[in-house]
Amino acid sequence: MWTASATDLLAVLPSRVAKVFQSYAPLRIVNLPVDIASFDVKIHWHAERAQFAASAWQRNLVMEAMHEFE
Repeated sequence: MWTASATDLLAVLPSRVAKVFQSYAPLRIVNLPVDIASFDVKIHWHAERAQFAASAWQRNLVMEAMHEFE
């Protein structure tokens, strides 16, 4: 999000996530002009990396953070 705040780029995010990022970077949040269907947030990783402790730690960290938005 820091990249987006320093450019003319945009990101489409769930509003709850956007509000978290806004607390760290000067972002402008606007509603989409159209309705969109709900969606699931998923995490994917390469099978070769599943055995590494660092990869498992990172996946768990991301999953714990995403539970805060449920």
